[in-house]
Amino acid sequence: MFKFLRSIMTRPVARPAARSSTRSRTHTRPRLESLEGREMPASLLGSIPVPILPTPIGLSFTHHTIGTALAVNTPAMQQETVSQSLSSAADVEFYEVNLQQGDYVAASVAATGTGPLAGTLEVLNSSGTELTESSTKSVMKGGVLGAKTTSEPLVGFYASQAGSYYLEMTSAATTSTAIHGYNLNLERIAMNDSLPTNQQLAQGGAFHAWLDQAGDTLNITGPTGYGFSLEGNWSEIVSGSKVTYTARGGLKLETPALASSIGSIALAVPKDQTFSVTTSTTGQAQLGTLTGVSGDLGMSLSPIAGILDSTFGINVSDGSILNGFTIETGAQVMQNYQNGAGQNLGQMLDGIPYLVYGNKASVNLNFDGISVGTTDQSKTVIVADPADPFLYVGYGNYAVAGSANGRIPFDTSVPVPASTGLATKLATNPNDNFGQIYATAAFPLGGVPLTVSGGVTVNLDAKGDGKLLEGAGTASQLFQGDFKGVENVLTDIDVGVNGTVSLAYSIAGVSVTVPLGNASVVYDGPQQAVFFKGIQGSAVWAGTALADFEVGPGAEVQGYIYSNGQFSVSTTGNFMVSAINAALTITVSNQAINATGTVTTPIGTADVSGTIDFNGTFTLSGEATVNIGSSTNFIKGTAGFVLTNADSELTFDFALNCSAQLEIPGVKAMGRVTGDLDLVMNSEGHLTFDYASLNFSGSIYVYDPLFQHWNDLGSASAGFTLNGNELSFNALGHTFSINL
Repeated sequence: MFKFLRSIMTRPVARPAARSSTRSRTHTRPRLESLEGREMPASLLGSIPVPILPTPIGLSFTHHTIGTALAVNTPAMQQETVSQSLSSAADVEFYEVNLQQGDYVAASVAATGTGPLAGTLEVLNSSGTELTESSTKSVMKGGVLGAKTTSEPLVGFYASQAGSYYLEMTSAATTSTAIHGYNLNLERIAMNDSLPTNQQLAQGGAFHAWLDQAGDTLNITGPTGYGFSLEGNWSEIVSGSKVTYTARGGLKLETPALASSIGSIALAVPKDQTFSVTTSTTGQAQLGTLTGVSGDLGMSLSPIAGILDSTFGINVSDGSILNGFTIETGAQVMQNYQNGAGQNLGQMLDGIPYLVYGNKASVNLNFDGISVGTTDQSKTVIVADPADPFLYVGYGNYAVAGSANGRIPFDTSVPVPASTGLATKLATNPNDNFGQIYATAAFPLGGVPLTVSGGVTVNLDAKGDGKLLEGAGTASQLFQGDFKGVENVLTDIDVGVNGTVSLAYSIAGVSVTVPLGNASVVYDGPQQAVFFKGIQGSAVWAGTALADFEVGPGAEVQGYIYSNGQFSVSTTGNFMVSAINAALTITVSNQAINATGTVTTPIGTADVSGTIDFNGTFTLSGEATVNIGSSTNFIKGTAGFVLTNADSELTFDFALNCSAQLEIPGVKAMGRVTGDLDLVMNSEGHLTFDYASLNFSGSIYVYDPLFQHWNDLGSASAGFTLNGNELSFNALGHTFSINL
């Protein structure tokens, strides 16, 4: 058995530096003590009623001590909310958060119950020592990322060391019948201690900037907490919701990636200038969202380039300090800067803060044996992510980039058939849409009949085994197509291309080379397959089985090619089949040629599909919508349709089952037209008609002008005759005709 005891706990409370005294705080807490066993005789149990006590509203003894505190996960830069209630002044709840040294945590409470909360929120370290406290006695302006002014508790604190910290929530409320509910809102303002995925870094959102506890390091991160730190002589100015951080002189750029390799990178604010970072917050300054950056920073590319040089063979030989760097989000970089072709940059991720230079500069690049550079002061765009590290340098028609962690995105708009292995691969491992190397270059893909030119992004470890290019080559060899016989290197790369493509395949043994402009290409090394989509640059089918299907520039081409010879190339556009217009998709593979689309003829439009033989003959069938004549003299409806070619002739066969109305002055025939109507076109494009078994069945009507009424003369059935392109039939002494 147990009884409640009054527990006295005395905790030292740290005082501000200006006060040398230390106060102790006494807490009264309910606790349980075991009693000696005093069992009641069994004979008495049946005679004494046992009362059923109501459960106190909101009372929970689950988390009422540090040892049973509720652990709350607090991902960087994400608000977490815990909903709970307290019954009275005797109730208490503990929450545990695990922090890294330097993390800042904001905690606020909002009442949700029917009774007054009158809460107090305390922060304790792992040994139970109180660090800070907030209660309704001290009205504070704040909350997590912009909470309104409130009389409920709010605290903010830095973690002086890594480990567990505890938040203790109590209530001074005396009404036991009311529900003293509340939401505890927590947010950890910190550099991300777990590596975000590329997909997470590609998402936009609020960027953050805040000073560390010492006040000498400004942290700048994206929405996931990924970013870098700038150590220096910082000043903080708070004006309403605006917080401005300013620095002069030298700064040190720091990230975990740099700390494990070269330490830090020296930056410099130009003499007599100020570098400023502005945030906005209605709460604590540490909760500010990034709103602006002003001023310039000077930086040498050599430290970051040195890391990439040792990894990929990218050498930025100019090591001088460039003044003019600023800080921009990934979305801003991609919007504000263009490559040599006038296209917005696409090698960055929205959720990353970058150091950016966009001015005139002389920079030389070297991919081992591939060198590009300028001796004049050309417009240069330099983008660096020191947390990766990543570096992009571009000027004129040249650009090169390297990412140590493979965070360069490449185009994935290329349609990938669901039946292919690449579709499964991209679905199960989205990181395959990114690479370590980017360059504007001509790129031969060995083993497949494809040469690409433009912006090329390469994943150098497509197998994911940690060995770049199977450990057998460098990036420069890859771009030169020189592996000295090491063919398995091409099985360890994925390639994404936006540019131009020269595509080669064969139709019935006849080689076809198709130039594609504005093309996107994905090459999957482990499968030795290329998937592509682009715009055809010229007519290419002369002398092949598709010679009758004339298609000019502007047709869309997409498909795939495997190194084993398996391929599928689909061309979608407007074709001229002799003199007939057809909007078709023609798919050529190593096994068949298929066509699907719409054919337009003088008497109607047909949706068709079918095969084209490798000798050029074909049969396309489907359903046609027939529309002959006008609104008063017509044959309209549906028809089965077959388009064939043989002996240099195209035959358009319509199997009609249509409604018909044919009029002459005062008389009309109404009914249905059935049977076959063929259009035959010779090699010169001359069109003739064959009415075959065409027949009319229906009724003949005569108009009575006195009563202004059509009188039914009776039913009639008749066969058609054809004179040129005029169809005619005779029924009940009247001749009716319509022009095709």
